[in-house]
Amino acid sequence: MTTIQFSKKLALLIGNNDYEHGQKLNCCINDVLDVGNELDKIGFQVTLGIDLTYTKMIQKILQFQQQIDKNDLVIFFFSGHGAQLEDQNYLVAIDNKCLADNHEMYRYHAIRAQSMLESMTKREPCAIIFILDCCRDYLTDKQTLSNMPLTETVQEQTKKTSLTSMKQLAGSLIAFACGPNEVSLENSKNGRNSMFTYHLLKHIAEPNLRVDEIMCRVCNGIVEDTDGRSCSYWLSSLRTPNVYFTTSPKG
Repeated sequence: MTTIQFSKKLALLIGNNDYEHGQKLNCCINDVLDVGNELDKIGFQVTLGIDLTYTKMIQKILQFQQQIDKNDLVIFFFSGHGAQLEDQNYLVAIDNKCLADNHEMYRYHAIRAQSMLESMTKREPCAIIFILDCCRDYLTDKQTLSNMPLTETVQEQTKKTSLTSMKQLAGSLIAFACGPNEVSLENSKNGRNSMFTYHLLKHIAEPNLRVDEIMCRVCNGIVEDTDGRSCSYWLSSLRTPNVYFTTSPKG
């Protein structure tokens, strides 16, 4: 097994539950606390953001980006509301009332995921693992922000929506909690974490698993728990096939 020696292992995790408008969420803070705890155990320098306003999200992200150096391993994990407007995915802060009043405000009061990934890439880390555990409903002028846990009714509604993948950048893997025309599942068997994070936690600190192997196991777990109704989705442009979160000697 050939492994890469990273300069540092950094992780930024943001979880938003307490939205001022629309569906409040239950698992997002638990998700980032639990994932952060696992990453801390395997040597990551973990930065957490909990129930952040737009300004605080921007500040947290910019501060984190300044820590990234060449050849670092970087994880970004967001659990909360997300939305797609036109051809872009946006991460939503808790002070989101203005987004419902005017969808043009997404461009000025939500985090454009593509821009964030591009800014991190400019710091020249060895690899970026960009994980979005959030809904990505497409918004039209007649829709309101309505991301919510999956029910049969919502599942039928979201079959009519569309979404666009993010542009891949060399050295990155982008993982979504759900595939096209789906919403992510907030509840899992443990009643504490989202479906995606529940399965991610089973494998993220397991030694000698490549990141793509981890994502395969997460996807398989979601498929089994939902009887094939849902699955996670990822795009990889990693420049090396051997990216591990942690390793240990094999006996």
